Amino acid sequence: GDDDQTIYEWRGARPEYILKEFETTFTAKPHTIYKLDTTFRFGPLLAQYAYHSISHNRTRQIKNVFANFIHETTDIDFISSNSKNIQNTNDEISKIVIKLVKEDNIKPSKIRVIARLYSQFTGLEGAFIKREIPYKIDGNIPFFKRREVKILVDYSILFENLYTEIDEKIYECLINTINTPNRKINKTRFDSFIKKNKNTVLIDLFDNYLNNIEENEEKIKFSEFVDFIIAGEIYLNEQVEKNKYNNSDLFKWIYINSRLKNHYLNYYGEGEEATDKINTIQGFILFCEGKSLKPQKFSEWLNNLDTTRGNIEENLILFSTVHKTKGLEFDFVVIPDCNEGNMPFISDNQILIYNRLKPDLIARLSDSLESERRLFYVAITRAMKKVYIGTTDDDDNKPSRFLEEIEFNKTKKILDPIVKNESLDESWFEFLKRILGKKKLIDNVKIYLNRIGKDNIRKQVDDMSINVAEDEFSYVRAYPSKKDNFNIAEHTNTWDKIKLL
Repeated sequence: GDDDQTIYEWRGARPEYILKEFETTFTAKPHTIYKLDTTFRFGPLLAQYAYHSISHNRTRQIKNVFANFIHETTDIDFISSNSKNIQNTNDEISKIVIKLVKEDNIKPSKIRVIARLYSQFTGLEGAFIKREIPYKIDGNIPFFKRREVKILVDYSILFENLYTEIDEKIYECLINTINTPNRKINKTRFDSFIKKNKNTVLIDLFDNYLNNIEENEEKIKFSEFVDFIIAGEIYLNEQVEKNKYNNSDLFKWIYINSRLKNHYLNYYGEGEEATDKINTIQGFILFCEGKSLKPQKFSEWLNNLDTTRGNIEENLILFSTVHKTKGLEFDFVVIPDCNEGNMPFISDNQILIYNRLKPDLIARLSDSLESERRLFYVAITRAMKKVYIGTTDDDDNKPSRFLEEIEFNKTKKILDPIVKNESLDESWFEFLKRILGKKKLIDNVKIYLNRIGKDNIRKQVDDMSINVAEDEFSYVRAYPSKKDNFNIAEHTNTWDKIKLL
């Protein structure tokens, strides 16, 4: 096994089993350790990037990542947005995918979008929908069909239909929203009451049900629910009258004033599930920018979206989490929104898993960052030809720290001419002198030079690197130990100001 790819710790896998427990368990049995450090999948550039990142893990067997095919040009392309180069990175990635398929005749099955969290896909999904690129989410449904998004849409429909007789659609919206966020309302009793009052106008149903609640606490909570629907109806109509109505602002208002963020954090804890749902909502709100359909019409439009566009699976671009792609390989790998908070996703809320029959034999979970770094390592090493990485650098987002760790510029400048079999000129040697402390990179350069028959240059590098101390890696940026969850710019909290009942 490869300790650098033990990414299923929640299923019981641990790097320590390979690193320590195997030798301990079989100490009386003859065994030999072989280090397989040569890849036949990709070229020297990606091999070196991957090594630079994974070598930051302390819990690992020290080993090289070396490319057998020296002239294989596998590389990383960054699609980034910052203050000097403001662009929609997901839209740019979608253009690249279109070019690969339509101009370069790459089969969609040879391209895979990979992420740490499903919510990391949301922006790129929106860009694919806009550009009519057929795709499918492996192991999940498209972002706009997920429950956390449906809640927002259902609330908006209740706003629009506050003075309408209850039909099947309104009934469904009521049942979906009544306890999200959790209000501890008796859902069974409420459901039964609705069915007995099918032809009632929604606002009248609320009034009638309030008169039927005996428990004071539930009456208060239901009143808060009704207040929120009335406040939403007022907000919706005000926006329409001012000719400022759009779906993005409406859903942002619902998200903030319903306190859904606190609901998900309280229900799931400050971990992966809550973050994924919160970030999916953020992506959905951004996806809705420019849309001004009334809630019911918007819901119909959303329900009619087909991400596959009627295509069979081999003609779809598949989106998969890193966990689902281990052991697979693709010509092209796309990693969207590769920012801090997505990759790595660092949470203090770790679930410890152990063997209750033999707890003493079970190693502890890895440090969160080391576990996340293995996921990044697995993600980039799925590619055979190229990795496309989307990043954003602004007030709210910072590129992943792993993108610093791969030491892209130094590696590219030194290895690229070797990979392309170009002449190594004076500028190459001058740059080499400045990075002689990058020992593993220099060692691999010498091996590659020897393999392609450039022994004289290898000897020069040998002479230059004698007695040069090894460089200590240091980050250019400061990275947090944990990123705060999604924080939309606050709207005026109409919900707190309007007391109508």
